Amino acid sequence: MTTLNVEELRSEELVGLRQPVTLELARAIGARAQQLGEERRLPIAITVRLTGRTVFQVALDRSTPLNDVWMKKKIRVSEMFHQSTLLVQAEHAANGEDFFERHGGTPDHWFPAGGAVCLRDETLSFRGVLVVSGLPQVDDHLLCREVLSPFNGR
Repeated sequence: MTTLNVEELRSEELVGLRQPVTLELARAIGARAQQLGEERRLPIAITVRLTGRTVFQVALDRSTPLNDVWMKKKIRVSEMFHQSTLLVQAEHAANGEDFFERHGGTPDHWFPAGGAVCLRDETLSFRGVLVVSGLPQVDDHLLCREVLSPFNGR
């Protein structure tokens, strides 16, 4: 499994999307994720959210209802911290902190597992999140990053 360090994950948060973050753009991001998933026959579910609103969601072949449960947990983390879930996880690990002791709640409600990546505008303000579930968590994250690469400003 590939690992990503905290600094690399933090640098990802400093990349905004090249164009205004609109519903149309959110759907295009979701469609790209779906296309890559279908081409690779990945057993994933995908959600794109803007300002707390689901604007794209699809379950690909061989994904399961459990993927939907994991997406909800990841969404709660990313929308609370305005960071990728893998970064939230890595920062807590680097600081020797237990996520649930620090913030409360239970793993049934939220979980900082990789696979939710922020959508940021040109000012780097948090606008939404792309979520993938169904692969090992770092692979979920890397797929999100790949999906966003043609839309990113760098």
